[in-house]
Amino acid sequence: MELCDVQADSFMQGKRHLDSEEFWQLVSEEKYLKLNYFALHFCLLMGRTYVCESAFSIVNHKVEDAKST
Repeated sequence: MELCDVQADSFMQGKRHLDSEEFWQLVSEEKYLKLNYFALHFCLLMGRTYVCESAFSIVNHKVEDAKST
């Protein structure tokens, strides 16, 4: 329901051009509590996934280098 409200909000419609970090800073935490909570946790999950995948990739390259020597 909150997502529909944000999409219908004329102020927020004018902010669609912003990147996601700037956009979510403008979304009222009091007015859209659940949506803000979801967005924060989604972004944190993506950040953790990126770090994990990057670390795995680095280790994988080191193992491949060690095998080739």
